[in-house]
Amino acid sequence: MKFDQYIESFIEMLSAERGASDNTLIAYKSDINQYFSFLLKKNINLIDANTNDIRKWISRLSATGIASTSLARKITAIKQLYNFLFEENIIDLNPAKTIENPRLGRSLPKVLSEENIVMLFDFIKNKTNASNLSNAKRINLQRLLCQVEILYATGLRVSELIGLTINQVLGEDLFITIKGKGGKERLVPLTDLAKKEILEYIDMIKISKNINLSYYLFPSNSKSGHITRQRFGQDLKAISIEAGLNPNLISPHVIRHAFASHLLSGGADLRVVQQMLGHSDISTTQIYTHILDDRLKSLVIKHHPLSLKK
Repeated sequence: MKFDQYIESFIEMLSAERGASDNTLIAYKSDINQYFSFLLKKNINLIDANTNDIRKWISRLSATGIASTSLARKITAIKQLYNFLFEENIIDLNPAKTIENPRLGRSLPKVLSEENIVMLFDFIKNKTNASNLSNAKRINLQRLLCQVEILYATGLRVSELIGLTINQVLGEDLFITIKGKGGKERLVPLTDLAKKEILEYIDMIKISKNINLSYYLFPSNSKSGHITRQRFGQDLKAISIEAGLNPNLISPHVIRHAFASHLLSGGADLRVVQQMLGHSDISTTQIYTHILDDRLKSLVIKHHPLSLKK
């Protein structure tokens, strides 16, 4: 895979999985090309660059008097690029892992409310059960419902979701084994409802004359053999608009955030959420600690004897 293909795949992921705006995609692509030009002048390959190379690039940017907000965005673009290359097993080590952004205050992830999640699920279910649908349309809607149910039930990365195989989800128990980044395996529990939607989806495919049940749970004619990030992101965005939800606040990655946030709000342990998300470092999961802070404050207000006195 050449440099342009890396960037194309990365930008596609940002658009489909993270729901990034057009302006963000344009800015990130410009930032990455600027970084690549820096490496090119030093005869360094993008894949072979190390942490020191990235720091030299940042130092050169800083020397130009660039605004801290612009510098932070450029660093974020490069960090996300290398995170993507690492998760896709294109590189063995992530040279940007220890690179820090200028401190601009904590940026919290977008999170859907539980009410919005229920609203989205109910809309897809009702639309799937409509009597005037073609067989192909009903299957596509059931597939989308299945995907969203799995995503919200497990917090899988989108790449893990779209690459699920039939064998992974058809076991007798409600656990599926996921091979995450770095080849590390983890067990993730499915809800009864997610399992029910999976079985209904598979039954639909089995009786369809036009679709064959293949190795992948979500097969397609794409090069990979399964549905792409981009297609899933587009389907989710379109159904969100129909459901009356703000499409700018909904993406596959936002549902992964909702999974983690709602678990923590319900009292789950941060370490448990870390394991389910497949984070190798607890610091990655700690972006959600604002939720724990809010929960602890409410517990103190509700139960501390002094807080009850007026």
